[in-house]
Amino acid sequence: MCTLQDLFHNMTKPYGAFTRVKVICQGTGSNGNRYGIADHTMAVELILYDDAKASKLICGGFVALINSSVKTSPHNQVVVGKNTRVSKTGSFDVPDAKETAARDIINPPAATFLPVPEVKTSPMKKLVSVKGQVIAVSIVYKCTSMVLHSC
Repeated sequence: MCTLQDLFHNMTKPYGAFTRVKVICQGTGSNGNRYGIADHTMAVELILYDDAKASKLICGGFVALINSSVKTSPHNQVVVGKNTRVSKTGSFDVPDAKETAARDIINPPAATFLPVPEVKTSPMKKLVSVKGQVIAVSIVYKCTSMVLHSC
């Protein structure tokens, strides 16, 4: 049996080994059903492509994943497809911090609101929402050179 951290650090085989995880929460996405899963080492997103296995992935339940594949781009994901076996397993302890991290993967916290004048000075790579009134929208053209032709 390996942990989620072992599964992502030892990606030498196309399919992962036997892994026990806790299903924290569920969401939906464009590429299948999404679940937040965790064990005592880390929290990741699970993408379910085989809907026949959805009945075993109950929020708050514990499952064993056999032959699951993993993705690391754009972020860590465990992929459950037709070759993956999902079975119920006994419970184990998952730290509260890992459960919170799994919930945040599926349902990220809301962005902070900034007034319109502060948007230009907002830090890079920070998700913000803009609150204010838009007075005008215009298109600005920038000319670098102009050539006039005469006949």
